[in-house]
Amino acid sequence: MRWILIAIIISLSTGSAMADPFMPFQEKWGVHKVSGPAMNKPENKGKEFYSEWWAVLFRPGNGYSAYARFMVYNLGPGDEKLKVKARFETPDKHKYSVTRTFSHDEWKNGSGLAINAGGNSLKYDGKTFFLKLKNKKFSADLRIDPRFRPWSPGNGKIRYGKGSDYYALDIPLPLGDLHGNFTTLDNGMKHEMSGIAYIDHQAMNSGMQATTKTMYRFRKLSGKEVVFMAALTPPPQYGEKKATCLAAFMPDGVSQAVGMRTFVKEWWTDPKEGGYKVPKTLVFKGKTSDGRPLRGAILMKKFSSREDFLKSPNRIERFIVSKFAKPVDYSFDAVMAVEIGTGANKKSLKTDGTIFFTGVNH
Repeated sequence: MRWILIAIIISLSTGSAMADPFMPFQEKWGVHKVSGPAMNKPENKGKEFYSEWWAVLFRPGNGYSAYARFMVYNLGPGDEKLKVKARFETPDKHKYSVTRTFSHDEWKNGSGLAINAGGNSLKYDGKTFFLKLKNKKFSADLRIDPRFRPWSPGNGKIRYGKGSDYYALDIPLPLGDLHGNFTTLDNGMKHEMSGIAYIDHQAMNSGMQATTKTMYRFRKLSGKEVVFMAALTPPPQYGEKKATCLAAFMPDGVSQAVGMRTFVKEWWTDPKEGGYKVPKTLVFKGKTSDGRPLRGAILMKKFSSREDFLKSPNRIERFIVSKFAKPVDYSFDAVMAVEIGTGANKKSLKTDGTIFFTGVNH
């Protein structure tokens, strides 16, 4: 029995030592620079699973809802394609949703963040974001004035193995003031917009099957503050270390952290998607970038929706992904509580919002 235990210990130690290198977000805090698509960089050019996207969330109030996403990707025939997905909902619950796809010669990318395709554009001039949308159902002309500087979790990148594979995350617009309008083309109505908006940016140059076992993101927008948290668990060959980050944007400043430890206290099992498990109660703790203790918890209250990528209308993209992975995105209504610091200087946040969880063959 003694020799069996020794053999087990050696095998476990060897397995850990043999794990491929995994470098989560590093604490190199500084001013983040907003940039455009990186598809032509040597580590990305021609890679089949390269993808990069900017997601724009709107909270215009008065019963309106809107969302837009600009995605550059190489999946399937052709490289450097652009997909613009946009949704708009009026107070009377009339929903408009359109996705447009452009080949590499149908869209342009200027210096910095300046994407332009068929009347759809997303631009940043160093001070302000400008968004225009144009499709067969509605158009939009919007301006967003930032309240906070762009942010990234440390250096903003997770590195995998000894090659050039990476996953990148940053928030070009943590919170901004929205102005402009949407025009619905079925009735010619112009809907004036005001409220708040948020933009996050993600990129990877390898398929999720090679970079992600599970990933979850929590974000909450309000008129005064934004709370964001993300945690990514890599596939087993990279060991058991997670990549985590948190940022709380408040009127009196920004609290940020990377490398928090996370613990799942309770699971929710999806009855429809092969028994996928999602953390229902999650706790975390660590330290902020300036050394203050941080702890918190997330509780999923209500299942909202699921999106199975393999049910995508694009048959070729669906076929390619199905050979490697089964990614499913979930949305939940959730509550999050965070404590930062101690004693008289302790800050406490409690907020409800949406948590997004992605599972890839887990």
